[in-house]
Formats: sequence, structure tokens, C-alpha cells
Amino acid sequence: MSGTDQSQVKAFKKAFNIKPTEPSWDKVKAGMANGQKELRKWADLLSDVAPLSDAFHKVETSRVTMEEACTKCEELYDKSGDAKSKRNIVSKVRDKILPELLKQIDECRKAAKNLQVAQSVHTKVHGPDGSGDVEHDIDKDVAVFWTDIPGFDSMDAKKRRAVMEKAAEKTARGLDLYDQIILGKAPEKATRQNVTDLLWALKSKAEEKNGPYVRGAMTVPGGDKLRAFLDTCQEEVYPRSSSHLLEQQGKAKSSKEEMPRQPPPGQTARGMDFYGGGKGLAKDPIDADGLLPTGMNTLLYQQVTGEDGEKYLYLKMETEGAYGSGGGNKALDPTAPAPRPKRAVDTLHVLAHGVNFVKSKLGKGDSDKDLADTREETPKHLADLAKRIVEAVADKATKRALAASFGTGINWIGQKKRVVRLNSFLDTLTKLAGASVDAHRDAFGDKATRLILELTTAVEREYGEDTEEEFGRRTGNEVMLTAGDI
Repeated sequence: MSGTDQSQVKAFKKAFNIKPTEPSWDKVKAGMANGQKELRKWADLLSDVAPLSDAFHKVETSRVTMEEACTKCEELYDKSGDAKSKRNIVSKVRDKILPELLKQIDECRKAAKNLQVAQSVHTKVHGPDGSGDVEHDIDKDVAVFWTDIPGFDSMDAKKRRAVMEKAAEKTARGLDLYDQIILGKAPEKATRQNVTDLLWALKSKAEEKNGPYVRGAMTVPGGDKLRAFLDTCQEEVYPRSSSHLLEQQGKAKSSKEEMPRQPPPGQTARGMDFYGGGKGLAKDPIDADGLLPTGMNTLLYQQVTGEDGEKYLYLKMETEGAYGSGGGNKALDPTAPAPRPKRAVDTLHVLAHGVNFVKSKLGKGDSDKDLADTREETPKHLADLAKRIVEAVADKATKRALAASFGTGINWIGQKKRVVRLNSFLDTLTKLAGASVDAHRDAFGDKATRLILELTTAVEREYGEDTEEEFGRRTGNEVMLTAGDI
């Protein structure tokens, strides 16, 4: 692997437990065996969840070919009588076979993790507490993503099928509940079960649109109705602070001092915790009362107003709760719910939440690079371009107007900072100078205009498939669900 970068060397060592220069046949052979075992693991998972898929057929064909090549190398080594021939076989396996095996492992793992499994669900919806007379039947075709199910990759085939069916049922119930909420026919009270049903459903739709993800955010239409329904989950809901979209919460910051504005009712942050999931969770990763997808433990939700004036709900599932952090919300938002009773573990969860926040700001948070990035932050390369545009503008009034389009975030030590909100920034550019290149040059100068063209080209590359509604709501890479998506 001469000439390879450090990330490739690290991946090689992790996969085969040897250095890329290892001379020992026994160690190289053991590494090859480990790699074949890992490849077989992901191929078996694909076989369990989608045996008829193109992805499985492609992976299995490559796996069998690789297994034959590995077996042939072992046979050649055993038959070789001189040291030079043996060294050549070691070099071939180490320098050619293993890198190709590593490539196949990566491709197979990514194919398995990004697989969408269609499920048909026929079930019944009962009363709000899970009892009472049957209200109506549900017949839905839904998508299930196994990466949402904690521990799925270590289950046997029978258990995998069982939890996929449960996940599909929760998703179908949640989609039905979403329809009822939007139509004004929601149950009188949100419960742990119907809230988790709703979240499995919305995350499934977000993943259908954007690909599966572990951590991330989405915005959903019908924000005022959804927020009002979730607020009725008195056993779990509490007001909380949030570092996300502070300007939507009335907590934006001017260049010199705090300048809170009164946001529309409902736009301060709320939380709900789902630690432990419910009855029997230790034995079942998708208990009837349920965990959140991907083993998340808490929900952050806050109503937001789009550029079109419509209300949406911002949803983000996280690992740790933040009970007790939203004491000032009532002053800004008369709809802020009363907090549920404090629990002994709440303080520990808040501390863990703070540690995770700092890690994420320092770039040390856990993530899965095989899956989509759906965080609401503007991608760094686009945010940097926007900041360079502001710096390049000579006119002070224009510079201030562009800077005022930024939103508010929080850095790793808890201080508020200006952050780029892409759609607001581009909208401000157009309002200041119009849409033509000549108008931009007159308003901003040549250097800033060149950077604006670079930014708009990059935005088109990144988000060119967005509809006008989707891009109008976009602040970063979060998933923008529309009514049509759901």
C-alpha cells in the first residue's frame, strides 16, 4: 500500500489487524480470514433483510469471487517449495488481495446500511391508551431501515424479521396518526406510544427522501398542529433550552447586546425523554411503548416559521435530555408547557448532554460516515464562502445588511455566535442587488461578485433538486419533508 494516505492505512490496520508492510504469512493469512468473516457478516445481513435485492446479488457475486481468490492464494502458498515464491505470494495477498477485500467490505457494509426494506402492514388502531374499541383498520406500505433498530446487526435471522415487522407496524401507526393530527382528528392526549409511533413514521419518510441517518434533524409541515399535539404528553414534555435556530425562538443576538424579540407562540423549544423505552425494553429493542429510532433517548422539538410564513415543526432526536434548562421560555412563549415532574436522573442527563454538545462543537462527536448527514448546520464550505462575501463587500451599510441575515448559534463554551442561514443570506443578496450579475457587481464590487457566483454554483450543486418550498425552509442539511413526501 505504498503511497496511500493515513486514513487508508488506519482502515487497513482496523480491518486486518496488521500493518500494510507485514511480512509474516501467518499474520497476513489471519488478516485475510478476518476480512472474509467481516464481508460474510454484511452479506448475510443483506441476505436476511433483502435476499432478492440487486444489492445482495451484486455483493454475493463479489464475495464468492473474492473467497475463491483467497482460497487459491492459500493453496499456492502451501504448494510453494522455495522462500522467494512464498514471499511473492505474501506480497500479492497483502498488496493486492487485501486492499480489494477492504474495498468490498466497505461497499457491502454501505449497501447494507443504506438498504430500504418495503413492508406491508395490516393492523388496527385502538383508543389513545392502547385499549378500548377498535377505531379503524390500517393498510399501508411502509419503508423500514434496519439502522434505526438498535442491535439489529447482532441479531439472528428470526429476531431480525420480528423486529422489522414491529418497526413497520409502528411506522404505519405513526403515519396514520400524522394524518389524523393534520385533519384535526388527533387523540385528546399524546402518549409515549403514539409519540414514538409518530417519530418512527416521520424518520422513515425522512430516510426515504434523504437516505438513512443516525443523528440529524428534519422539518415537517403542519408545525402548529403537531406542536400542539405533542404538548399534551404531560407525562414527558418539558420546556428546554436549545442551541438550534435561536433566532426562531426569540433569542437572537445583535452585535453588541442580547436583543430578544417576541416570537410567534409555540416557537420555544420543548423536550421529551424516552430513556428505558417502556415495559420489557431490556428484552426487546422496539417495545410496545417504544424506544426512539437508532437508540436515541430524547426528542427536541420546536415550531418554526418558514420564509413562506407557514408553520413547520423542527424535530431532532438526541442521546441525552435537557430537563430544567428552559426556565425562561414562558416569558417568551405563553404556550410553553408546564414541565413534567423532575426525576432523580435528570441532572445526570443534562450533564451528559453538555458533554456531548462540547464534543460535537470540537468535531469529536460520534457519527456514522456510511450514512447521510442531516444536521441543520450550513455545510462549512458554503458558510465560509458566505463569510468571505461579507468580508469582500466594501460598503458598510451593505456589509451590515448581509451580516444581519445570519442566524444565531452557540459555540463550544456556550457563547452565542453568528451562523450562516443559507436561504436568508441568498435572499438578502437578491433583495440588495437584484438577480443579475451586473447588479451584483454594482452593489458589491468585483471580488464579492466572483465569490457570489462561486457560492451560487456550489449551492446549485448541493441543493439543485430542492423545490422552492424546500429551499425556502432550509438552514443546512436537515431533511425538508413536504406534505407530498408524507
